[in-house]
Amino acid sequence: MGVDIQDLDNQGLDIQELRKQIADLEEQLEQKHIQMRQSEAKYRLDGRDVIFDDATKLAHEAQRSDMFRYWRNMTFRTRTSGWFVYFMIVPFAFMDLSVTIYQAVCFWAWDVPKAKRADYVFVDRQHLKYLNGLERFNCMFCGYATGVAAFTMEVTARTENHWCPIKHASKVPLKHPYYSDYLEYGDDKAWKDHDDVV
Repeated sequence: MGVDIQDLDNQGLDIQELRKQIADLEEQLEQKHIQMRQSEAKYRLDGRDVIFDDATKLAHEAQRSDMFRYWRNMTFRTRTSGWFVYFMIVPFAFMDLSVTIYQAVCFWAWDVPKAKRADYVFVDRQHLKYLNGLERFNCMFCGYATGVAAFTMEVTARTENHWCPIKHASKVPLKHPYYSDYLEYGDDKAWKDHDDVV
């Protein structure tokens, strides 16, 4: 069953209020999912630390595959192309350092609130005892890399929000949280008002 935007508009709900309601529901859904997974997988969170009970740890360890057998069973294409993933450690680490320095200098100069890196970079898969050493390293790197990419997007979005908050002329497939409040494309008067206060 679809939602008719016209019906919602007739009920007096504006777009910003709808967005807030959707965001609140998504947050509730995510929290409920995490609670269910903690109960089913028998772990709890202590800050960022993941703590499994002893029986679950033993069951996980029993499922862990031998690292050398895991390597031998990889296809030739996976084994040879996998090295390109490891080469990406250097550019991601450089991007992490660059964005951190950029934010520290520029956001201070522009009086823009800083993004907290720890809110984006999550490395917690090393707690999973059913992963062998190679799988654990790979999963830790992917968590780091996707976190750095998310942190970079947030810092870039805050930069765009400060300097050029104008919507695009066509639909944008991936929007950051600030985009919905941007100035409409082609609204020169709104831009003049914004430009006068930057």
